[in-house]
Formats: sequence, structure tokens, C-alpha cells
Amino acid sequence: MIKLVIKSKKYAKRGAAKLLNFYLTNDLVASTKWLDIGGLGTLFSALMHTKDTEEREKKHKKNKKRQQNKEDEEHVLSSLAALLTNFKDAVQSAQQHMADQEEANDPEVAKAVEKYSNFIERVVVKFAESNCEKLVRLVELHTKYLDRMRAIDAKMQQEDDEDQGRDEADEDQIYEDRLEAGLFTLQITDYILAFVSNSLPALKKRATKLLQDKGGSWADVKLVLMEYAVRAAAENGEDPETSTGETAYIRGLADSINV
Repeated sequence: MIKLVIKSKKYAKRGAAKLLNFYLTNDLVASTKWLDIGGLGTLFSALMHTKDTEEREKKHKKNKKRQQNKEDEEHVLSSLAALLTNFKDAVQSAQQHMADQEEANDPEVAKAVEKYSNFIERVVVKFAESNCEKLVRLVELHTKYLDRMRAIDAKMQQEDDEDQGRDEADEDQIYEDRLEAGLFTLQITDYILAFVSNSLPALKKRATKLLQDKGGSWADVKLVLMEYAVRAAAENGEDPETSTGETAYIRGLADSINV
């Protein structure tokens, strides 16, 4: 049912995208089922459709519409990130089990590693299809939301130059402004971009060229991911340098980027 609604052009698809995001987050069974019913194509179609919506909304300059499109992009990207994360965690868990139990030849565990590794590959290769159009879309979204963050930073710098000063309440407001402008969407976009590029060298090469064409570089992605990891660690009461779990993986993605 969710799949059908997302495919439609009705307003209800917005709620369906949000529900799908909730459905997939931290749920390996749901993620597996979503692939089994052919939901991957639907999800990527939704990702590409947000571009068409974005172009229409630029013409009308409707802030409410732009906000709705930002939310759509966030839900779709969060769902993609959830799929990659859930399958990656399943592979790592199985590999850790083999290491802990010294059962490298356990056929069931080896089967799990192969199964979820193949699931990751199915998601990653989608970004190479149709002349990498979905990778192009990722870089477009990265650029769009990074520009929004820079606009907020420029405003902040101007206020500093005018000696208005800043306190903790101001810092909190700046963070809220960045979130409102799409900070989280930028973070998960760059998470996916780094993940798929690390998984397939051809995608890394193409992404590098796409970033350069937009006047950017991997240094921008690295900085976004580093800030993402630091904020995630702080929210979990962890030290960014010694954090574990997903925070450590995000930090690892950032560290893997050579600039």
C-alpha cells in the first residue's frame, strides 16, 4: 500500500514517504521486505521526482511548497540511508559473530553476510544506472543544502563583524536555523554519497567530477560528516574520538575521504 501511494501524484504520498521512513529506520526485517516487494525502484523514482517538484516550485516561489519539498527529500533520503545502514549493520554483526565464536565456516552466518552484502550492492548499483542520474541527483542535493548552510554562516559572520556578539542562546538559534534550512538532509545526503562512493570506485570517480563541476570537492563532504559525527556523539553523551556504533561509522566515512 505504501509503495502504491508513493508512486501516485496525490498529496497523500507525502505522508506515505514519512511513514516509509519510520517503517525502515532501524528495522532490518522491514528493509528486507521492502526490497523483496520491489520497493527500491519506487524509492529512487521518488528521489528523482523531487527534482521535478523543485523546478516547479522555483517558478512559483512558494515558501510553503519549498518546505514541503524539503520534507519529501528528507524522508526519501532517510529511507535510503536506513536501507544502507541496516544492511551494513547486519553484515558487520554476522562478521563479528564469526570472529567472536571462531566460526568462520558457519554456513548460516556466511550466508547472512552474503545476503546482506548483496542487498547493499543492489542499492549501490542503482546509482550507476542511466548514466549515474541518481548520483547526479545526490550531488545536486548536496550543493543545494550546502549553499543554504553557507548563507546562514555568512549572515552569522556579518553579525560578528558588526560586533553584535553571540551567546549560547544565539548558538542554539543558529543550529535551529541550520536544521530548518535542511542541515539533516545535507548530512544524510553526504552519508549516502560517501557510502556508495566507497562501495564502487567508478561512482567515486564520477562523484569527484560532479562535485568539481559544481565548484565543490570532497573536502566539503568530509566537513559535513565530521560535524555530523561530533553532533551525534554529543547527543549520545559520547566522546567523538571514542564513540561506537553508527557514530563511529560516520566518523570512519569522514576519515576515509582523502582531501
